[in-house]
Amino acid sequence: MKVLQQNEISLGVCGMEQVTRIVISSDSHNVSAIPVAGVDPGQRNFGVACLLGETGVLFECHTESGITTTRDTVRVVRQSVEALIRLSGIKPIAGVIEQAAYLAPYGQVGLGEARIASLIALEACIGENGIILTTPPLTVRKAVFGSAKIKAQEAWPELEKFHNAAAALSCAMYYLVAPQKGKTDGGK
Repeated sequence: MKVLQQNEISLGVCGMEQVTRIVISSDSHNVSAIPVAGVDPGQRNFGVACLLGETGVLFECHTESGITTTRDTVRVVRQSVEALIRLSGIKPIAGVIEQAAYLAPYGQVGLGEARIASLIALEACIGENGIILTTPPLTVRKAVFGSAKIKAQEAWPELEKFHNAAAALSCAMYYLVAPQKGKTDGGK
């Protein structure tokens, strides 16, 4: 993988503090003509990735610390994910959202709100006939990297500072490498 461009952008969504846009080129054998999106949801930090062929547009996002209500979380994440997918210039027909980590000790309720907001945003961009999967992080890592112990920023050192964007990229790649049976549930 090669980082072609990296810059800070202004999204114009109230509540967004910082967004870094990263354009990559992949020499991976997993490239596909299927445009796909991946989301690593979060309340404070999250990542969005859109892939088409050898090109990927990734976003590392940080919200303001003052966002504390469910309504604000859902609004900021939904508006941001939807805007970033459109800003990528790639129109995905499928998407993968990182699901809860099983047995995670804290924060799962708030992250659930961010996941639902991401799902609503993906459906707005993909359409109701598109495929949207929610997949646990260990399942994504096992399929994409061959081991659930490898984190995305470890597999792609170029993205070490952007671990949310890297996790979103692994979600998008999961759709391309996942067994066919995992793609039939539609995530709905």
